Amino acid sequence: MFNDNYYLIRLLLIKHLDKSISLKLYLVKLLSDYSQKVRQEALRLISQQNIKEYQSELEVLIFDNSTSIRSESRKLLTKIGDYDFNKLYKQSISNSNSLIGSILGLS
Repeated sequence: MFNDNYYLIRLLLIKHLDKSISLKLYLVKLLSDYSQKVRQEALRLISQQNIKEYQSELEVLIFDNSTSIRSESRKLLTKIGDYDFNKLYKQSISNSNSLIGSILGLS
């Protein structure tokens, strides 16, 4: 189901995840999906959960190539604590990590 070629199938899976026992396992997997729509829907579900459990995944998503994913991740992270996103993006650029997401995050 996670490897289906059609993102609509993966979106349908997300809609039925609330009935699953191992929700976190599925959401973490879907956050690394290649479809922006699937990642965005997974973030929407995370916002209804205990956000602190997903902190490390959200810290990775602030470097995503999608503006909406970066924005939603930053919004959720600010609910957990105080983050200096400009500093994180500049640090990532100086370390040559996630260059595209870092440059886009600074803009």
